[in-house]
Amino acid sequence: MDRLNIQIIIVALVTSGNKETYIWLLEQFNDAMKGKVSCSIIINGDVAMKNVIKKVYPSAFHRLCAWNLLPNVVSNVCPYDFLPDLKRFMLSDLEIFQFENKWNEMVMKFGL
Repeated sequence: MDRLNIQIIIVALVTSGNKETYIWLLEQFNDAMKGKVSCSIIINGDVAMKNVIKKVYPSAFHRLCAWNLLPNVVSNVCPYDFLPDLKRFMLSDLEIFQFENKWNEMVMKFGL
């Protein structure tokens, strides 16, 4: 089965990174999208935005971008040779069964 994968990047310059500003921003995005809601949202680690997304898009899967995840891996996972494999894995487009197989292989390889 083919799946539709559309990426929309929202770029906005706002003067304040508070809850009210983010709500306004997502409302503007909703208007532009004519009410169509994304099933996944990837952002940086901003806590205010994370909380607003939970309220505005309660059914969406919220994830951190790779840029924010990788430093966490570097500081918390011991095998440094793990990082190139993880990067390749994170940036791959895999079906669920492929993901699970590759993930298990990587866990076994590095003894995680």
